[in-house]
Amino acid sequence: EVSGLYANFYAWGSHLGEAWHKAYEAALAEKEIIDPVLMEAYILQSLDDINYEGELSHLAPDVYRIPANILYPLDDPEPLFVPPTGVVPTDEDRDAEPPLQACFASYTGEEYTIVLAATKDALEPTFAHALHLLPNVVGMGIGVQGHWERKLNEWWINKTDFKTAEAVLSFFAQARQNTLENGFLDLVVFAQDGETRLMLSEHKTLNLYTKDEKLFRRVVAEFISLGYAHKEDCISMAYGHHHWHYRPAGSLERKKFAGFLRKYRFELLETWKDGE
Repeated sequence: EVSGLYANFYAWGSHLGEAWHKAYEAALAEKEIIDPVLMEAYILQSLDDINYEGELSHLAPDVYRIPANILYPLDDPEPLFVPPTGVVPTDEDRDAEPPLQACFASYTGEEYTIVLAATKDALEPTFAHALHLLPNVVGMGIGVQGHWERKLNEWWINKTDFKTAEAVLSFFAQARQNTLENGFLDLVVFAQDGETRLMLSEHKTLNLYTKDEKLFRRVVAEFISLGYAHKEDCISMAYGHHHWHYRPAGSLERKKFAGFLRKYRFELLETWKDGE
């Protein structure tokens, strides 16, 4: 019988994505673990900070594990929310925070807004569904967050090469680690009608902003048809949950990422400090 399993791994890396990759590889080598996913992460100053009285298992260079496991049924009616690559909760205030779940909320005002939270495996196909609903795609922007390597915020844009949903998805497919899976980026697709923007945020929420009411209603209907609960407030890591942002192992560091954007003809339009 196959059950779900919580296991605690401790790994060193030059950044969180590298540490997780080492833990992932070590987990795959364990006989009782299949399909490991990252559910929580927190920083330790040393192994002495681990709250465990027994002896740790040393699985690989830089990787340790607490031998004890916690099992849970895979047919639980409330499935676990597996966070998308690029952002992960900490265990801080875990019991005080409402649980994360796949859902969306919608708001009306000067423009119509939708904010959707999706699990790791559902995020990219949901983004593709929403993108194909956009009329007249005219370009793409990429916002680089200043907390990535503690530098300036940056806004890059390309309004030449991304005129269709297929062009956008092809770009992401070629550079998934450096775009969709990078937790320091806001990825924004522009559509001409209704001043529409579809954004995959740094928190890996899918946000639609538009003044086109018909498009707004089509996207709401699409998300409902995909099985997402439409809630008054959809809890995500953008609001209230302590979390870490990270980029995958093997992805570009920030300086090389700027060169990557220039290669794909993005132009740097603006830089600013947080608070400006």
